[in-house]
Amino acid sequence: MKFLCLLVFLQTLLCAMGTPLRADDYPPLAPDDLKMTFESMASGAPAIILYRQVDRDDREEVHA
Repeated sequence: MKFLCLLVFLQTLLCAMGTPLRADDYPPLAPDDLKMTFESMASGAPAIILYRQVDRDDREEVHA
């Protein structure tokens, strides 16, 4: 029973920590992208990524 309570607590904590993405967090899609039904480089794929953003900070902090 304690294990189950711990799992429920951890699940609640993880859900509270995450920031859900809203529809207005994404840029609008072009009408041509919405009409796309086939991509030659991903034939047979059930879905493809139309937009991908990577945010990273490559600055190194050097502590002497």
